[in-house]
Amino acid sequence: MNKRRLVVVETTEQIAKMIAEDFQSGKLQELLDIEIEDAGIIPASYVQELQELQNSSLEEPTLEIKFREVWEQLKKQTRGVKSKITGIQEGWQTLLFDSPQAYVSVPIKADMNTSSLQFLTQYSPSMSGDSTVKKIETCDEVIKLKEIAKEKKRKFNTIIGILDTNIGKTGDNILDWEIALSLGELKPDHPEAAFAYNKTVEIEDEIQSYELKLLVAHKSKKNGKDDLLFRISMRDSSQPLPEELELSVMNEAGEESLAEKSRVNSSLNLFIKEYQDKELTLKISLGDVFELLDFRV
Repeated sequence: MNKRRLVVVETTEQIAKMIAEDFQSGKLQELLDIEIEDAGIIPASYVQELQELQNSSLEEPTLEIKFREVWEQLKKQTRGVKSKITGIQEGWQTLLFDSPQAYVSVPIKADMNTSSLQFLTQYSPSMSGDSTVKKIETCDEVIKLKEIAKEKKRKFNTIIGILDTNIGKTGDNILDWEIALSLGELKPDHPEAAFAYNKTVEIEDEIQSYELKLLVAHKSKKNGKDDLLFRISMRDSSQPLPEELELSVMNEAGEESLAEKSRVNSSLNLFIKEYQDKELTLKISLGDVFELLDFRV
């Protein structure tokens, strides 16, 4: 379980509403130099009860049940403050603001700029407060989510959750692979993570020579087999990919493997599901000319 700082604030309903709005909008990420990943507006009696539970000698399963009981009672008192239980081993910090002016005068640090926050909120139920959220529809969206995760570490788990929710459900092979490759970069131990490397390939017909960029990606399955992606594009992205360029894969027996192909955004993609041999040969054809590349899975 990832440890998070749970900040408990004793205050009035008016200030509680201000804090709730700031927290839900993403404006409130750090308060009095304390990193905030969860905010609860808790009366003093609950603070004391929760602290007593944390210091008790109850065994963990019983303790967690009681902890959740107190938390459910608490949530009824918080009037819409977006709070959640994150575990029983957290560090607690109690803050007290006795007036709106006292809260407003406290330096508040935000996690990201408004445009990034608005973009991210579209996909996250926990940030939007709505169970109906936007689904990932383009590779550009995946790339932007990945960039935010790399730059803004505090939203890392939120973005991993968004990618995890969408992978395998987009109905688009290319988009699912883009998500899997992003998971491979961000969280290599994720069960849906994919890994890739790039290689430059040159092929020449009777008229000219073409410098191609080849991406080779694989994703291991629980059954020991691999999903594979081969993507070919021009090294110089301003040049069009030759229409007659083709990709095919031959297994160890020299037979062509069953594969799905698509040509999208100036790239030619070849997908193979659950490849079971250890070796394969990729054939890149340009009319009567071809290049053979051997790979070990």
